Amino acid sequence: MAIGLGLVLGFEFPRNFNFPYIAQSITEFWRRWHMTLSFWFRDYVYIPLGGNRFGAWRTYRNLILVFSLTGLWHGAAWNFLFWGAWHGLFILIERVGFRTTLRRLHVSLRSIYTLLVVYFGWILFRAPDLEHAVQMFTRHFTGWEADRTAWTFVSHQQLLVLSLAAVLSTPLVLHLSRRIMVTCDYEGWRQSYPIDKYVTGALVAGLLFGLSAIKILSSAFSPFIYFRF
Repeated sequence: MAIGLGLVLGFEFPRNFNFPYIAQSITEFWRRWHMTLSFWFRDYVYIPLGGNRFGAWRTYRNLILVFSLTGLWHGAAWNFLFWGAWHGLFILIERVGFRTTLRRLHVSLRSIYTLLVVYFGWILFRAPDLEHAVQMFTRHFTGWEADRTAWTFVSHQQLLVLSLAAVLSTPLVLHLSRRIMVTCDYEGWRQSYPIDKYVTGALVAGLLFGLSAIKILSSAFSPFIYFRF
């Protein structure tokens, strides 16, 4: 959305996310996740602090400090601070030598490891405060009450959304769309239906905009996405 709106106004913004959920390590995850933020902290915090130029311990300190500040950038609360430090800790572990072990593992095990670390990190991020985050962590390892299961908290609609999200978090749709564009005879179609491609794009964009507006207006409450940050 930001890239598209920027182009409308004459600005060209860099890509910010590159399918981070297909990453096979936390280091790779942060090369794919919120890339502009990562580049900013690298250029204006990590490198001025010395980067990796003054020995291992200074490098480890800089990594933890940078990721802790990344957490605080999202919000001035302990859970955000620990979320950033959580990611910094695993990047440090990988840098110490664990990434060598990761390379020897099957790709599926590397993906599971990355998704688990990111998942538990999102608990810290999503919880309203650190106390709630600890409770949510505890529930994962102590079980539910006798009358509740995981399905108590997941509806059929949420399962559908999660399934779609799992597919859309991979490049599958992108690859399929490119394959369709290559195999379809667009020149022949344009000769039969002489509609300019920009007009077609504007019609499709207008339709999607209308559907999105209907969806937003039909809901009772639409909080500003960065209200907590």
